[in-house]
Amino acid sequence: MQAVTLGDAQCVSDVGFRYGLAVACGGIPGSLLGGLLATVLARRDIRWLVWFPAAMYACALPIGLSMLLASHVEVALLLNGLYSFVIFATNGPLWAASFIRVPPGMRATTSAITLLLAGLTGLTLGPALAGILSDFWSGRVGTNSLQAALVSIEAMAVFVIIPLVLTAPHLAREGS
Repeated sequence: MQAVTLGDAQCVSDVGFRYGLAVACGGIPGSLLGGLLATVLARRDIRWLVWFPAAMYACALPIGLSMLLASHVEVALLLNGLYSFVIFATNGPLWAASFIRVPPGMRATTSAITLLLAGLTGLTLGPALAGILSDFWSGRVGTNSLQAALVSIEAMAVFVIIPLVLTAPHLAREGS
């Protein structure tokens, strides 16, 4: 693994701006187009509300790994835009799938619980896991330990794909 290094002209704020721009340029159309495509697919078979996100996560895995292992900042940022497109495309279908079996009066509670769990997981366990894995990798890959930790975390996308595929049979339309 080789860490991406910044040139003298690139300051942290410039990279932060370019990162945010890549996420916005990929994420906004990804959310919109992902929602539209999933809607069309779900009309054919409701299970597409989880099959589509599973497929997107499967596509995101090699893109994310390539982004994290890129040797040039420009390549990493371009891949980050593509990664954001694919990941954000899952938003609409995942929210729709979470409400399929929920009575209308429970949807706000379902949203609150989902956001709470996602926030707690992403904002507490995520950084802690990155630190633990970085410490684990430090003796093996030295200064590239954070990169190795992030690659390890990205590889865990498999643990998102499998439950989505296993959920599909439970989304059969009522009355089917």
